[in-house]
Amino acid sequence: FSRKQIIVQQIVDLGRLINDMVNMLTRMIGEDIRLETHTQKDLHTVKVDPTQIHQIVLNLAANARDAMPEGGTLTIETANVILDEAYCDSHQYNVTGEHVMLAVTDTGIGLSEEARQHLFEPFYTSKTPGKGTGLGLASVYGAVKQNDGTIDVFSEPGKGTCFRIYFPVARGEFTEFFPAIEDKTMPSGTE
Repeated sequence: FSRKQIIVQQIVDLGRLINDMVNMLTRMIGEDIRLETHTQKDLHTVKVDPTQIHQIVLNLAANARDAMPEGGTLTIETANVILDEAYCDSHQYNVTGEHVMLAVTDTGIGLSEEARQHLFEPFYTSKTPGKGTGLGLASVYGAVKQNDGTIDVFSEPGKGTCFRIYFPVARGEFTEFFPAIEDKTMPSGTE
């Protein structure tokens, strides 16, 4: 978390990345939690490292799962948004204009004021001993910043938590994250 990772940024559609993760996320969060995804059509592309986006979503989904021990709903959505100067000034973020928002929302126990103040600090955790290291959200924060984004957290005790992440729009040719595999017959034996 203290050192920047080598990243391989590509121009991608966040909606497609999220849709590709649905099966894995459904298995990870368990049967008591309903997963909903809402991806805006005609979503702008962003230049990010797809592996880090997977890491961000998996960390946030794991935290959401832990915040809903009795079950609930995990919602992941993407949308085109515009960040104005007032927003950027209040969030110490210097990229105004068109962005793509990735929101991860749960209906869990929510966060206290103290937890919100220390949320992205390494080794800070509100979980009981043995249940968390405090590195998940520090890693999320680092990955968001490394991909030129910003992150907001909205939460109230008993009312759930919403993480909203904004990445600047990238114009350019779409990069296929999972390249097409040539249709070749695999070699086989004769037994």
